[in-house]
Amino acid sequence: DYITKSAMNLATTFDSDVNEVTRAGSNIMKAFGVDAEKAFDLMITGGQKGLNFSNEMFDNLAEYAPLWAEMGYSAEEMFNMLVNGAGESVYNLDYLNDLMKEFQVRVKDGSKSTADGMSELSSSTQKLWKDYENGKGTVSDVASAVVKDLETMDDQILANQIAVSLFGTRFEDLESTAAYALFNTTNA
Repeated sequence: DYITKSAMNLATTFDSDVNEVTRAGSNIMKAFGVDAEKAFDLMITGGQKGLNFSNEMFDNLAEYAPLWAEMGYSAEEMFNMLVNGAGESVYNLDYLNDLMKEFQVRVKDGSKSTADGMSELSSSTQKLWKDYENGKGTVSDVASAVVKDLETMDDQILANQIAVSLFGTRFEDLESTAAYALFNTTNA
């Protein structure tokens, strides 16, 4: 069967546990509504593009694919973003996924630090965030707008401070170059 053969081949190729590979493929299929061929093609391409650099690609995909889908990203966008972010010499893949998880938590938490960070951004980004809070739009919409605002700020020290209030300390851990690269959803 296709899934079994693909999982065994990926496990052998990337020196990973076949159960982890299967779990990753299954979670990608469930989260994004893609078929097995698509899920395994994405994992193969991701591995070829270096996503397994810290030997945790399959574990990360199994854990975080549902989160990415919940945020409003497609499977292709998730892989593109991870490949682009990983291309900036990050310590491990988990840092990129944690950055996204933390942002999702913060845009929903109603905290003063999140509100303060958002208040420093453009009115269009603040509107997107308010729309999201009212059940319109996705975390991915808000995240893209936030990063666009941060990237274009003249004062990158202030941008970093705002980013930490919205993405947590993982933003500092990654440095802005990797965090900004992560949000490029094309070309990888």
